[in-house]
Amino acid sequence: MMPAGVVVLIVAHFAHNDDCPRAVATLLSAEQTFAVRLSLIVVTVVLMAVSFPHALEDFQYGGLSRFGVSLGAAHVILLVAYALQFLGVVLTARGHRAGPPLLGGMGLVWCTGAVLVHGHELLFAAPGYRHGIISRLLEGAIIVLGATAAVLGLIGRKSHV
Repeated sequence: MMPAGVVVLIVAHFAHNDDCPRAVATLLSAEQTFAVRLSLIVVTVVLMAVSFPHALEDFQYGGLSRFGVSLGAAHVILLVAYALQFLGVVLTARGHRAGPPLLGGMGLVWCTGAVLVHGHELLFAAPGYRHGIISRLLEGAIIVLGATAAVLGLIGRKSHV
């Protein structure tokens, strides 16, 4: 696994350096690049595993119907999201440059979607919200895992194996 100090150093470069691709490429060795890509794959697989029971819960409670999305369309959207994540995992595992940005983008979609759809509920819903603490944990995990995938995808796209 990549040392936490390297991650902090990389994030600091993103915050203060306009020439991010070169800065990251010089910071990451081949082993560190491999660790970033492997971490991205693991985070994505966990995100998919966590998002599935949450999606089933959303289907049960009509989570997307308030935005005018039918249940059938929600199923298709979920299937496309998982297909893109699966493709991203395969590409990343094979060392293809397109893999990390795809997984990072999908992580950003999951994170942003969970914040927009469930953020208010996470903060202000009564204790009996949906399935209680389990629902809140799933939603929180999707936000954190999605954000983590987005950051790892950004780091992974700027380096080569």
